Amino acid sequence: MTVIATKALQLSNLVEELFDNKYKRSLSLDDISAVYRPIQPEPTADLFTKEDDDGNIIAMATLYHVRLLTRHLGFIDGVCVLKEHRGKGIATELIKQAIARARELDCDCVELNVRNDKPEVQRLYEKCGFIDRNNKSMRLWLNNKYE
Repeated sequence: MTVIATKALQLSNLVEELFDNKYKRSLSLDDISAVYRPIQPEPTADLFTKEDDDGNIIAMATLYHVRLLTRHLGFIDGVCVLKEHRGKGIATELIKQAIARARELDCDCVELNVRNDKPEVQRLYEKCGFIDRNNKSMRLWLNNKYE
């Protein structure tokens, strides 16, 4: 297995954990490459990962950035640390890296979503400077990939 394929498998495992093992399809190397390969003069996503001493990816976070009509938005998504590595500041480190990158890109703000049933994650984001905007996040699934 190539290094890239191994990393893709590790990222796929993190995605499974992120969605509480309810993600209905496995991610291929092409799926992962399509998101993180620059397809425009300015890449629209940055992947941040943390590896253990053996080089295995144990955590990830993604910063998407897009120029909207009203602002240059950074959006953090897919923050996940494998259970056995939680509580060590890894998520905070990745979030700070994503925020720093958003500053480099001259984003006006950084947003993220957090589940209501994860108060410990909400506290983590608040410690990183995020505030509750009292918005309700809504979603419409179009292709039945999730339960």
